[in-house]
Parts: sequence; C-alpha cells; structure tokens
Amino acid sequence: MSSSVPASREVCNRRLPPPPVRRRYSVGPCPQDFAREVLRALEDAALRRRIAAAGRILVEKEYSWEVIGGHLEQAYRCVQNRNACERRAELS
Repeated sequence: MSSSVPASREVCNRRLPPPPVRRRYSVGPCPQDFAREVLRALEDAALRRRIAAAGRILVEKEYSWEVIGGHLEQAYRCVQNRNACERRAELS
C-alpha cells in the first residue's frame, strides 16, 4: 500500500508491522533445495495435505477480515491521534 499523504505513508511504513511469519514448511536457500522439496511434496499426498491445512490455518488466523479490519482500525486511530500511536509503539 502506498500513498502520497504523509500521515497515511507514516502509518503504513512504520506504525503497523506486518503479521509475524510462521514457517510451517521451509526449504533451503538454494534452488536445488527448493526443487527437491517441491518434488517431495508432489510425491507425498499426506505432506501436501499437511501443508495445505497449515496454510489454511495461517490464513484464517493472520489474514481474516477480522484481523485485517483490526489493523485498518488501528491505522485510522493512529492517523486521528498520532500521540496514541506513538505510545503504542513505545510499549511494544
């Protein structure tokens, strides 16, 4: 998200960090590791189901309308009252 409005840009860039990333399935840093794990997943139906289930849980928990709406409401509050937003950032 980007904006030329200073308050909006400040909220988007510094006030609301993205949700934490939780890796339930990881691969090594090189393309060969990635390719090996993709092939493993293609060959293992149970692994694919576990990855899919973990992905769904992550999306429902971190990216639901309720969660995203809460982040948006916090952004609006920060734009309305910058001091409250700065105090919240100091506490975290």
